[in-house]
Amino acid sequence: MQNELNNQNHRQESSHLDHVKEQIDLLENASFKELNFKVKKLNFLCLNFDPFDFDTKEQEVKNILNEFKLEQYSNDPYLFTKVVLQLIDATENILNRRVN
Repeated sequence: MQNELNNQNHRQESSHLDHVKEQIDLLENASFKELNFKVKKLNFLCLNFDPFDFDTKEQEVKNILNEFKLEQYSNDPYLFTKVVLQLIDATENILNRRVN
């Protein structure tokens, strides 16, 4: 039983890391202006969406969730939050590298 749980956690961790890597690859190809807009969208998501209440969301939040393919984390609010924070961090790092 414990072994099954460990395997499931490993698959989920691997899957989310693949997703974050895929999104970062897309961000690397975005323009400076697009990156700024994406950071604003992710920040908007953080301020206007409760991952513990995934059923309640406004249209702009739905659009952002779709854009970053975040719907798949609806069953785990902690993983959802982790992925969003990783995307914000990666986007800001890309922006900072381009400024310097």
